[in-house]
Amino acid sequence: GSVNEDPIFKGYKVPNTEMGYPGGIFDPLGFSKGNLKELQTKEIKNGRIAMIAFMSFVIQAQATGKGPLANLADHLSNPAANNWVSNINHCVTPSSVDVQGLHIPLTCLWPAPNH
Repeated sequence: GSVNEDPIFKGYKVPNTEMGYPGGIFDPLGFSKGNLKELQTKEIKNGRIAMIAFMSFVIQAQATGKGPLANLADHLSNPAANNWVSNINHCVTPSSVDVQGLHIPLTCLWPAPNH
């Protein structure tokens, strides 16, 4: 989390009341000058989109066993056969793994009959 005071150089405090945003001790590009509320909103929205994109990559990998670029290449080569509809009820994730003697059950996030 954010702190109000520099942990190494004591005495340097963040002047703004909202921690974690530009405008404090470290602002070399001057992002705090201007419409700070708009920049904060954009940061939150971009973070949410990034989280959705990551989960999409995870589900895509579970359904196909391939990474995002390989799936894109497959889709571009044959869009009618390689799309999300063709992967319904298909999951390549194993039901469990053993790591250093520890048994870990896995759950497929994409709907599949065997998981």
